[in-house]
Amino acid sequence: MKWNKPVNIILQILIGSLVLSLILQPDIPLVTILNEHAIWIIIGLIITGLISMFFNNKSLIYFSMFSAAILTFYLKDLSNENLVFNKNINIKTALHIMHINIFNVEESKDKLLKRIIKTDPDIITFEELTPDWNTFLINKLNFKYKNTIVLKNLDLDSKLVLSKYEFINKDTFEIANHPQLDFTIFYKNNTVKIILSYILPYSFIGINNSKYQLDDLAEYINKNSNKNIILIGEFNQVYWTKRIKNFLFKTKFNNARRSLSFSKRNPYDHIFYSGRFKCVELKEIYDSKNNHIGIDGYFRLIDPNTISIFR
Repeated sequence: MKWNKPVNIILQILIGSLVLSLILQPDIPLVTILNEHAIWIIIGLIITGLISMFFNNKSLIYFSMFSAAILTFYLKDLSNENLVFNKNINIKTALHIMHINIFNVEESKDKLLKRIIKTDPDIITFEELTPDWNTFLINKLNFKYKNTIVLKNLDLDSKLVLSKYEFINKDTFEIANHPQLDFTIFYKNNTVKIILSYILPYSFIGINNSKYQLDDLAEYINKNSNKNIILIGEFNQVYWTKRIKNFLFKTKFNNARRSLSFSKRNPYDHIFYSGRFKCVELKEIYDSKNNHIGIDGYFRLIDPNTISIFR
């Protein structure tokens, strides 16, 4: 059974337009929604190609598979191509940073506490805490983390940092009238700046204004004299958005994520880092109910004489 030519042409035009819109990402609400589901669209294109085999529709087979490949390579290009896979590297010597969004946690406080103690990161950053979570985490983890930064704002602006390293400096700055944390530690004879950020969701300030938050953040980073920078936090968008891509281009930062996620909810938390670091390992964090609650990364400072700018 073969499909008639007009139907074939229409399907190819629709597929081509879909893929092109996901790559160019115009500021259109529908495209923004579709972009969130880019991974499932790739799967749908592959299924379309497989179904076309039963109809002996060769042109649609090739077009669907080719479109899926183009979209896959596009997304892959925005992930971390520089993640280190050297088994001889001891990750215990790397700077270990964990980030958790308490709003996404559905397990008990004690279960999360055990998870944190077992993982034993050097620095933990939390966002969207309620006062009871704030008090609980500080009291229960004080025996391991003597250095604390607390931002007791309500809802989106609440932040907590627990660190094994002393803070050389700690400060706040604003983006879209919302505070961001900026703190510095001394690690392996170097000062390392860590920025804990929260970028508002599209629905809060509108699609057209969303990119200006990242533009302001990029400007803040580029003005900084310390180039040993790790940026972590909630960005409320997938890492393959045009806004994130432009942000990485402006800052020359790298994306810590290497693989695409097929979870029930796309992760909006990200770790980006300057060319002075290598990402040794990265893990997604899930609670006991399989909710994505955070991200866990290991970072190693590299010799300044061997630094190359990847982006």
